[in-house]
Amino acid sequence: MKPASLIYCKDYQPDKLRETIARHFELAGGLDKLISRSDRVILKPNLIAPHPPERPSQTHPAFIVETAKLLKDFGARVCVADSPAWSNAEHCLEVLGAAGQLREIGVEIKTFGSSVKTRLPYAEIDVNISKDALEADAIINLPKLKAHQQLGATIAFKNMFGTVCGKRKAYWHFKRGKTCEDFAALILGIYEKTAPVFNLIDGIVCMEGRGPLNGNARNLGITLSGSSALSCELACARLLDYRIEELPLVKYYLEQNPDFKGKQSYIIGDNPELVAGCGFQKAQTIPISFSFARIVRSVFKQLLVMIKIKAKR
Repeated sequence: MKPASLIYCKDYQPDKLRETIARHFELAGGLDKLISRSDRVILKPNLIAPHPPERPSQTHPAFIVETAKLLKDFGARVCVADSPAWSNAEHCLEVLGAAGQLREIGVEIKTFGSSVKTRLPYAEIDVNISKDALEADAIINLPKLKAHQQLGATIAFKNMFGTVCGKRKAYWHFKRGKTCEDFAALILGIYEKTAPVFNLIDGIVCMEGRGPLNGNARNLGITLSGSSALSCELACARLLDYRIEELPLVKYYLEQNPDFKGKQSYIIGDNPELVAGCGFQKAQTIPISFSFARIVRSVFKQLLVMIKIKAKR
């Protein structure tokens, strides 16, 4: 199993953060092992709604910007893209305080829109996935480490669900959320089809408790990375004291890929013992499935958000 890299970083001070992210790429063998110069690279942060950076529901703006700068310096053509549950990528990044900085360095901002019907492994169903995500030369996944009331914790796998555009995500919660196995098959199939070349996880200030939206900020001071999402998931499980049974995505993956079952995460970089036993507050679990009424409320909320954005313009 490929290793996961752990590097401590106590805050989002740009110079220190840039040094930390650069070290992650070095531990992976260098950026040239992941992408080529002039590649069109999508950075896929975790964007949900127009929340300020003080609310740790999304990838921190400095984490996005400093990663983008390193890729631009390498020679990549960089686009930051996502399909938030509410609003759009540009507005979410504006409220975070990242949009202006990204534009200054020539980074495109995009909300995933047009999609391609794609047959998923694991689930064996057709799902519309962003055309931009499927056609990019490379995707670098930038998740936020969060406790999650439906999935235990979200680490690497779940963030690529954002390549399913708009309210189709809510539909799939409704359609495939009746069992953990069905939903896990959906998420893992999307991850495999979008195939990020690298996962770089923001756990500097993470969310514990009632995640992924209403939990508490926790300055854990960690960043993790790896080309293997499974390695990142297992490393976080080890650091935060999660059992495999508490992480439905990991549990399902190991059931479908028995060669990995029983293998330990291999962590390189900084000493994992410094954070082990940190008392991370887990979420109380609730059902995965969304009711039809919840989908309707979510659609109306999105309409109101978009009307407000247009009115401000």
